[in-house]
Amino acid sequence: MRHPDPLVLLESPRLFTPTWTDLPEPSAAPLPFGVAGLARPGDDLTLVGIGNTVIESMLAARRLAEHGVQARVVDLRTAAPLDRDGVAAMVVPDRPVILVGEQPRAGSVLTDLAYHLVRTGAARPEHVELLTGAPVPAPVSPALLDGLLADADRIVRAALDTSAPSPRGDDHEQRVRGLARPHADGPAPAGERPRPVPGQRCRQPPAGRRRTALPGRPLVDVERHAGLLPAIR
Repeated sequence: MRHPDPLVLLESPRLFTPTWTDLPEPSAAPLPFGVAGLARPGDDLTLVGIGNTVIESMLAARRLAEHGVQARVVDLRTAAPLDRDGVAAMVVPDRPVILVGEQPRAGSVLTDLAYHLVRTGAARPEHVELLTGAPVPAPVSPALLDGLLADADRIVRAALDTSAPSPRGDDHEQRVRGLARPHADGPAPAGERPRPVPGQRCRQPPAGRRRTALPGRPLVDVERHAGLLPAIR
């Protein structure tokens, strides 16, 4: 903002809220451009925000402290350049990371950042949570808009859910990540077809099932793919 060239500010109405008065005044010293900063220390989980969501993350961190959860808050400050490596160095190791933004998840800056954290090993995939805006056009009504954006209440709920150890153990974690099925190693419940385990070859169909070969095509299960045959022909 101290650059001598013309400057255009596009401000969100959510910046002008009473919650600003509950936060400490920012430092008057100029901040380095493109470098994320630590807004609040903590050792139990990491909240990453940008712009308005830093305010909500700070308010959520205060409420989480009442539950005995010390949340670290990281302020991205800028979306371009995006300080991916700086954030990766600041997240609490082996603890949940919640990325909070107002953009819809598809194509958002936080989705890019989440990929970087997982790819570099800074956070485990099951520890990363995205709280983003709903993938719908933004309504004019402030009351409707508030329901589509992440606020302190949603952040607190997500933090308490991700911080609590799962009573179902590692097996449940594997199922959530798609590494196993509920009955992958045993018989399927009555009336349900067996489900393949990822990476395992599909079994041959039961004896007697009709199969046919189309010219230049592999064998096709006629009964299962009957609806696709006209398109294939």
